[in-house]
Amino acid sequence: ANAAQDGPARIVTLSKNGSERNFTLGQDGDRFDVRFRTGETSANGTPSVASPDESLRPQLTHVVYTRDRTGQARLYLDGELVKEEEVSGAVSNWKDGYRLALADELSGDRLWLGTYYLVAIYNRDLLPHEVARHFKAGPDAPTERPAELHTDGRFETEIAPILSRHCLECHGGEKIKGKLDLSRKDTALAGNKSGPVIIPGNAAESILWKAVASDEMPDDRAPLSPEEKE
Repeated sequence: ANAAQDGPARIVTLSKNGSERNFTLGQDGDRFDVRFRTGETSANGTPSVASPDESLRPQLTHVVYTRDRTGQARLYLDGELVKEEEVSGAVSNWKDGYRLALADELSGDRLWLGTYYLVAIYNRDLLPHEVARHFKAGPDAPTERPAELHTDGRFETEIAPILSRHCLECHGGEKIKGKLDLSRKDTALAGNKSGPVIIPGNAAESILWKAVASDEMPDDRAPLSPEEKE
């Protein structure tokens, strides 16, 4: 409703009260502010990640916050990356008893004035091209993902989530071991300085698949399950 609310005013929060939370997306004046609790932040999820000054305006805005398993947090506005920071630490200290609330804190003292078109919480970080496609779909898109979001096929829907769970700690974010970036489809298919590691339709020649099939990768971690390999 305006660019003056602070506190931050709670837009979406999973919390106990005004000072204990798992995560919160809020409004702090003319900026969006995200507090995400880990073992290396306070119980309040600070220090927070905020969008640039004057990036919050009283108009319809598509806001996405993601954090991958390497700890890289990203804030997108209208499909564009506006802030990227490291929020390190595990989330093993999240509290199961905290509750989800919209437009206010559970304690009732952080009211947010605004209009929602869609609120979505995912069990993995959305990749940049997915954020862009969601923005392109617009506020009037159906609640189920529209057909155009499936055009890239199985890589986004089935392969990317597996890579996110098992591979990005070493091959994504700021850490790109062996110069192999598996955080996006284009970089994964590009491979590294030695050439492609994925040969679509040819598992026998795909270096990445052979390393996964033999349990050589992930390194120092549990191998993929038979279902994930399939």
